Amino acid sequence: EVRPEYRNLIQLDTFFSFVSRRFTLDPEKGPINTYYTDGDRQTGLSSWPADFSGEYTYLTTLPSLPNRELLLDLGKVNSFAKVYLNDKKIGEATMPPFTVPLAGAKEGDELKIVVANTIANVCHDADYLNNQPPADIGTYHVNMVKQEKRSPAGSLLGPVWIAEKQ
Repeated sequence: EVRPEYRNLIQLDTFFSFVSRRFTLDPEKGPINTYYTDGDRQTGLSSWPADFSGEYTYLTTLPSLPNRELLLDLGKVNSFAKVYLNDKKIGEATMPPFTVPLAGAKEGDELKIVVANTIANVCHDADYLNNQPPADIGTYHVNMVKQEKRSPAGSLLGPVWIAEKQ
């Protein structure tokens, strides 16, 4: 829900998304990051596969906007998001409310939202951590596999709104 001093103005519902980073576990090497600059594009907002760990990039073009103080409200996000306007980072949203000021935005600007979850969705089904000496991985990781089984799949579920200050 948007902050009380703002009101929803424009709902953004035309997004294209693709996997931009994937976390995997190699039994010998451990965690591996693979980056993608483009990929199979999907439309809309949705939950990710339960076993996916990494990042999705969501892209849209901004419509006509009023010349007022604006806020981007991402709605429901699992786990956190970075927001870019024309490839310039304008903010991060790490907990509810998932909002970012939208200063200087204008019609035709490219809005990019990069949503990431943790490597937990890969770790809880892998033996990698179970095969590591507890002294090497620390006390957090000893219990991580049990805790992370409850970790939600990543997602940008929205709804995504541009809000204006009242």
